[in-house]
Amino acid sequence: MKMLFNAFAKKVFGVKFEGLIKPVFISVIMFAGLKGAGINLNVAAFVLYLTAAVFSAGVMWKALNSNDFSQSFSNMIMMPFPKKAFVFIYVSVLGFYTICTKLIIVLALIFSVHVFEVPQIICCVLAALCAVYMCAAFFVIRRAKIIVLLWAAAVLASIFLLKDMGAYPMIAVFGSSLLIALIIIVNTGAYVFYDTAVNNESVRSVVKSRRHALVWVYLFRYMLTHKNYITNSLVMWAIACILPLYLKFIGMQNMLGAFLYMGFGIVLMNTPIAILISGDHDLERSIKEMPGAAKFFIPYGLFVFAYNIISVTIYLLSWQLQQGGIGISHMVLGALLAAVGAVLTMLLEYFAPVKDWKIESDLWHAPRKYIVPAVLILLAVAWGALSGGLF
Repeated sequence: MKMLFNAFAKKVFGVKFEGLIKPVFISVIMFAGLKGAGINLNVAAFVLYLTAAVFSAGVMWKALNSNDFSQSFSNMIMMPFPKKAFVFIYVSVLGFYTICTKLIIVLALIFSVHVFEVPQIICCVLAALCAVYMCAAFFVIRRAKIIVLLWAAAVLASIFLLKDMGAYPMIAVFGSSLLIALIIIVNTGAYVFYDTAVNNESVRSVVKSRRHALVWVYLFRYMLTHKNYITNSLVMWAIACILPLYLKFIGMQNMLGAFLYMGFGIVLMNTPIAILISGDHDLERSIKEMPGAAKFFIPYGLFVFAYNIISVTIYLLSWQLQQGGIGISHMVLGALLAAVGAVLTMLLEYFAPVKDWKIESDLWHAPRKYIVPAVLILLAVAWGALSGGLF
């Protein structure tokens, strides 16, 4: 079992587990810095549980659907393996990756600004473990969509309904769900995950077979064969629609002017669109090696620009319908930011593609994703300050 764990872990963390060093180091520095600054915020315990569960579930689901790790899994399954231990170790490694490289940074931020009691910390850990193993169980029984939805809804509803009853009821909820998930996982054959690995590999081959077709056709086919990319786009457009309503709901009407400009950077932050080249090592190498690489990157930049225009249009229409006050200057700013964002994304993918990633979740959480939104927010805020529209 130890050899099997090391084989999976080295794929995720590197041969010498160097992938663990960076997130732990960042977490320690962040915790020490914020703690030393004396920042204290009132964070409700249910917010801690909800953050640990939802964030862990999102990262775990992406890891389970990772094309790169699926290929490694399909190779490992060719070897003799202990039937029950194989799936449990596979899921546990991905859970360990989720908690120790992604969630740890978020928890360091929360724990540095608020002191929680020991039962609340235990409940937080259980929430994270429950989330990763429940995701794996959902992956196994994903065809039973009603059961999956009801189970997830029951756990999430418990976080809100039991928030005033202390940590122990939630410990019971997370513990029982974790136990059920473990029973499902231990009694699952490895070929459930193998079928998905094969399907993922066939999708990659279908996409790659059209590399010499029109770039726009390729990009559309690539998006259509990666449903999670489309889901991310829909989520960002939903955020663009509800952002004005949310600001009004939390009583920040006096800050609407500032948030109008900051919102441009938020709605234009679409990770999948920005890493289409980085997400495919073979495609990146092929583009760099072929003469006239601009023949690919210029249409790619136009593709990103078209997506950005759609996002900005939805955002401005939503703001106009809910708050009003959108003028020609905002439309011009939106078009300019869409163009600047597309150019910056294209240049980053050409000159600085993300390379040091093990599985797709690393790619999605690369710090580079924040560069373009940060620049766009600064430009938008500067525009608003010069035009006198911030307040």
